[in-house]
Amino acid sequence: MLMVGPELPGRRACASSNNALRFKPRPLSNLAGASGLAIAAAVVFSPSQTLACTATPVVIEGIVQNVVVDCNSEDTAEAFATSFDATLDDGSESGFSVEYDGNGADAINIMGGQIVQGQDGAEFVNPPAIAGTTEPYFLDERDNVIETLGGDDAFTMNDGIVGAAEAPVSVFLGTGNDRFTIDGGTIYGSIFGEEGNDTFDVGGTGTINEQIYGGAGNDVVTVSGEGAVIGSTAEPDAIGLEGGDDRFTMTGGTVGAAVSGGDGNDRLTVAGGTIAGFLAGNSGDDIIRISGGTITGFVLGEDGIDTITVEGGTLTAGARGGLGNDVFNFSGGTAAAIYGDGDDDTVTISGGDIGLVSGGDGNDAISIGGVAAVAAVSAGAGNDTTTLSADAAIAGSVALEAGDDTFNMTGGTIGGDVTGGEGVDTVTIRDGTIAGGINAETVNLRGGSIGGDIGGLSGNTLTIEDLAPLDLRDGVIFSGVGAAGTISGVDLAGGGESQNFIGFSSLGLTGSTLRFIGATQVIDALTLRNASTLFSNGATTLGSQDGGFGNLSVVGSTLTMINGDPTDTLTLGGLTLDNATIGIDVDQVGSRADRIAANGAVTAMGNNIILVNLIGAPELVQTTQIPILTAAGAPIGGTFDVSGITGTPAALFNYQVVEGPGGLFLLASPNDEVVGAVAAVDAAAAAQTVNTFLDAVFDITGDAAEYGLGLAGGAPVAAAPTFGIFASGQFAQVDHDGFTISSGAANIAGPSFSSEDFSAALSLDFNAAKHFGFDAEYGLNIGVFGGYTSTDVGMGSFGGFNFTGEAQNESGMAGAYVLFRREVNYVLVSGTALFGNTDVQNGILGGAAGEYDTVGYAVTASAGRIFALSDRMRFDLRGGILGVSFTGDSYTDNLGVAHGETEVSFGALKFEPGVYGDFQWQNGMVFSPYLRGELQQRFAYENTAIADGRSFEFDDSDFSAAVMAGFNLKVMQSATVSAEVRGKASSDSTTLAGKVGLKVAF
Repeated sequence: MLMVGPELPGRRACASSNNALRFKPRPLSNLAGASGLAIAAAVVFSPSQTLACTATPVVIEGIVQNVVVDCNSEDTAEAFATSFDATLDDGSESGFSVEYDGNGADAINIMGGQIVQGQDGAEFVNPPAIAGTTEPYFLDERDNVIETLGGDDAFTMNDGIVGAAEAPVSVFLGTGNDRFTIDGGTIYGSIFGEEGNDTFDVGGTGTINEQIYGGAGNDVVTVSGEGAVIGSTAEPDAIGLEGGDDRFTMTGGTVGAAVSGGDGNDRLTVAGGTIAGFLAGNSGDDIIRISGGTITGFVLGEDGIDTITVEGGTLTAGARGGLGNDVFNFSGGTAAAIYGDGDDDTVTISGGDIGLVSGGDGNDAISIGGVAAVAAVSAGAGNDTTTLSADAAIAGSVALEAGDDTFNMTGGTIGGDVTGGEGVDTVTIRDGTIAGGINAETVNLRGGSIGGDIGGLSGNTLTIEDLAPLDLRDGVIFSGVGAAGTISGVDLAGGGESQNFIGFSSLGLTGSTLRFIGATQVIDALTLRNASTLFSNGATTLGSQDGGFGNLSVVGSTLTMINGDPTDTLTLGGLTLDNATIGIDVDQVGSRADRIAANGAVTAMGNNIILVNLIGAPELVQTTQIPILTAAGAPIGGTFDVSGITGTPAALFNYQVVEGPGGLFLLASPNDEVVGAVAAVDAAAAAQTVNTFLDAVFDITGDAAEYGLGLAGGAPVAAAPTFGIFASGQFAQVDHDGFTISSGAANIAGPSFSSEDFSAALSLDFNAAKHFGFDAEYGLNIGVFGGYTSTDVGMGSFGGFNFTGEAQNESGMAGAYVLFRREVNYVLVSGTALFGNTDVQNGILGGAAGEYDTVGYAVTASAGRIFALSDRMRFDLRGGILGVSFTGDSYTDNLGVAHGETEVSFGALKFEPGVYGDFQWQNGMVFSPYLRGELQQRFAYENTAIADGRSFEFDDSDFSAAVMAGFNLKVMQSATVSAEVRGKASSDSTTLAGKVGLKVAF
């Protein structure tokens, strides 16, 4: 049934009578004072013909089943009158009775116009009483009310206005499963669903200026389009679903205040639009889903086990779970904060942008992953579990707070710290980045990057494992009280980074590395096992928590103090060595070495190794004795093998560890084998300088022989009969397997070397026989020459040294020769002096450099005979002898190592046959190719070098063979050019050389 009347204060449910009235048709006049539209419980009416609204009853068997009221677009703002329809006829002769109790499926359709409160002083009319009763039934006298009473009623509005801002008109749907729909127009008032499963649709451009109250029952409220529920300042809610398992869905529009679910298991869904207050599930197990829109107040689960899902949209204030084991799922959108509040909440965040995440009281589970961005996390009181993974980011810190909390991190980033707070907390890091530090009772590091320190440790609480790359800051501090730590398979000292430990009862390393740089490391017992390494540099102390000294056990592992500084110290309590390796820096000249100072007992078991790194100039003359370990208590025992680090100057020595008063001492004696390799650099430079020198001499004398004997382009003819000038240049590449080095009874295979050689010479030849007129029977040529030689020697690897040295010699030479010929027989003799300087760098001595002067002398004598094989071919049979002496001065390199004189001397027999041809070209030039061989046997070879007072002899093959092929091209009577290639080999060297020359006669 439909009624209009004033709203009673505080009323949210209709109290009108649903009793039937039976009456005779009679006119009802002067209803102008009623509020807007009045439909009495006992009255079926229709407005007058001039008004917009019509009421149509549906009558079956004389009983009104329901009433339909249609309001058109005409203006009904003024007071209007209605009357009974006197023409209604139920078929009886004596008139009819209309009976209706208001429980039908009534409908109000408002399509336009305006319904407002009537004029003051209007007359209210009571209908007659029912026969046999004394209680009158009267029209509803309340202002500002449209009431449908019982039944499944429908209120539809798509245009027009109901009420006014200063005089609101509310709608009471009454009992029954009612439907309220507005998609246009404005209602200045509230909508009350009252009892029943009511449905409210606010869409289009429809506006409700006050509230919607669902009342009892499982109600459904939908806001969409540009629909609006404004609310009022008198009530916090714009939409109150009240009792029952209600549903609220919003895809657009505006709600001007809060939305409250009330009692029951409500479902609240927001996909768009704006709520200018909070969204609350209230009591019951509510489900709240937000995928779009804006909510300016909190999203509240409140009492019950609520589920809040956010996939998009904006939560300006954030979300709160309230009491109950609430569930938060956040995959998109933004929220200022998430508060789990009381009880055991579950918060899962996989996307979106969120401010603070707070678990509140209870044993909460907080999971942050995906691409979520969170400002900070506060787990709150209770035994909480917090997880960070994937690419999620927490800009600030993570505070686990009170309770025995757990934090697991497998990815993502944290811009601040992770702190445990009260309780026994456990933090496990497998991947990701923490810009700050960690403070918790138990910390497990299995990967990731941590920029701060690790503190708050206690009990068996620090574990570091090699499950993923782990990056800690240089100088990181691990601290606690009575902490126990294990480190397995992790290279913490990589890249030179160091660590510090404070407040540890024990720390064990397995296959791992640590680095201490000075300071006091408070560890009662430190154990290295399974190939672990402890780097200890500077003045480091291993202390204990009671103020004493900590103990160190090295089992199958390494303690190294090597860093290029022989003044490092490690002070500790007891020391146990079991198949251990100790590395130390040693300064022989300063009698200093890294030192271990044990204030307790030192026990050595198994076979222990000491590695020595030599610092500064080595002492190559005498044995040095340096203390390396001081100990208190019983004898140390055990065995020690000592060696220098391969590839460093320390490998120059033989070592021995001896136990003496108060500890261990290192004895270092020079190693003949490697000291010989030191001297090999000078020996190789000297030998190769001599070879280059002799090759230059033989190039000059060979040119003189070819010219004087007519082997270079026919019989010697000159434009001027007396002089000739010969110029030549030679390039050579030599590869040598290395000398055999000897000192006393020891023979050493020295380092290989290679050499790049160059020489250039100019000679002046004087034909004395022609000048003095006896050239018809004899030939006599006298020549003087000068030149330049350079040798660049590079040494190969030796004994672990990749670079053993290099040397460069540059020299000038001067000499003379005499060629005497009688018919086809000849004799050629020469004498030459060489003066130069050698720069040397010794790789075995760590790049030690020096320079020294050199001087050498050589004499040669050859005899030969020329045989004519044809008119164009001749055979030169030549042989001879030579002697050479070369000396390099003593010098001291820049490390202070003294190097004595280098000397090379030997004699040699040479056999040099050759075949020459002469071919005259049509242009008058004479082309004279040749092929020569050379067999050389050295004798009395001496090559000695001295390093720091020790003399070494260097020997290689005495026999060599060479093949030379070239040509002379006489381009004119006074000028001849020449070129030659030469290959030479012995059992330990090969040479490939080339020569170009020019001969000019005048």
